[in-house]
Amino acid sequence: MNARWFLVLVLFVAGCQHREMLKETDQGRLLEKEARTLQRSGAYAEAARNYALAAERYERALDIATERQNEVFSSFLSTKLSIVTRGEADCVRPDRDGEGSWERAYELYGRAAEHAEAVSMLKLKGLARSGQAECRRPDLNPQGDWGEAARLYEEAAALAEDYKGAKERGEALRWEAICLSKGQTEDLSREARRMLERARDLGDEEAARILAQAKGHYCRACGEPLEAEQRFCGRCGQDQTKPVRPPPEASSSGGKLRRLRSPSGEGGGLGGGARGR
Repeated sequence: MNARWFLVLVLFVAGCQHREMLKETDQGRLLEKEARTLQRSGAYAEAARNYALAAERYERALDIATERQNEVFSSFLSTKLSIVTRGEADCVRPDRDGEGSWERAYELYGRAAEHAEAVSMLKLKGLARSGQAECRRPDLNPQGDWGEAARLYEEAAALAEDYKGAKERGEALRWEAICLSKGQTEDLSREARRMLERARDLGDEEAARILAQAKGHYCRACGEPLEAEQRFCGRCGQDQTKPVRPPPEASSSGGKLRRLRSPSGEGGGLGGGARGR
């Protein structure tokens, strides 16, 4: 075979591969669309099957794109794989499908996180980590573990901070605090309370509700116990309706911290109380 015919053969094979890649991708998108429709209608078992079939199509297309070193298409397909794999995980959870499995859902969420990480899609990875955390919450899964759930929510919150997702970060912080408190929100530790305050500051209304109903009130800056309606901390002067302010500057005389006073005129303690988490 001369060079000319060899080149023709190579181009023909490349063209066939390209068409096959597009065909698999189109089939995957159709299956994904059908899965979403089924999921919205509550047909979770059927939706999960369609998500799984869509993932198979995207996997085949990704293999071709990788072989052809098509980075743009490979990134697109990895993103789609993360989305449909998380969709399948959402549908196989026992709180959606009575015959589902928490372990299966946890595994699928983990796979979705891996696909997202491959293309640095931090938001998709964070959503998958939150899904894994839900699979480990004992209030949903009796075999779950509060500590592991808290760790996963902590990772989800860190990812949300990286991609500046205030809503997702607030929700993850709220659930991390709840998990650290083992589901008990009436008597919160200072650590859990500070997490909830951060979530509230990010706009999480549920965190604000939990704080309002929890026993005890503490300064968001230094942790000093407060009266129920006390606005200013008697120890550090922090206004409880505002974010934690930076520690006071050292005075020029002797380098001592200047003393803060509350608006009521009562003496306050030394400034520079511990920051809230």
